[in-house]
Amino acid sequence: QDRVPEVYSLGNVALITCKPGIGGNSMPSKTWTIMACNTPIIASFDLDSDMADILRESGAGRCVEPGNVDSLVEEIMNSFKFAGQAQEKNLRAYAKSNADKSVCVARYLETFDLVVK
Repeated sequence: QDRVPEVYSLGNVALITCKPGIGGNSMPSKTWTIMACNTPIIASFDLDSDMADILRESGAGRCVEPGNVDSLVEEIMNSFKFAGQAQEKNLRAYAKSNADKSVCVARYLETFDLVVK
């Protein structure tokens, strides 16, 4: 467990995959850990999913339609082309401001208060 950040920091890019039609039902928790390591993400995930929205909003990476091997290969090849460029995004700050335990608990409590009132 202590070495997870080290592992996610080793590569130039992280790959997160999902079967077509399943992405709307899930958000892999490793997404936030990868972002906290400031590692870009290539996701093969439904384009209308929360994952795709977060990647677009944060600038953390690219999302391709699951099952589209050609698009996935193209994104992977593009990641090699741009590997020498410094990553300007602070993905760790984005992850912290959106997925930190205190932020999530506060949002949960706000939602609970709205439902109870």
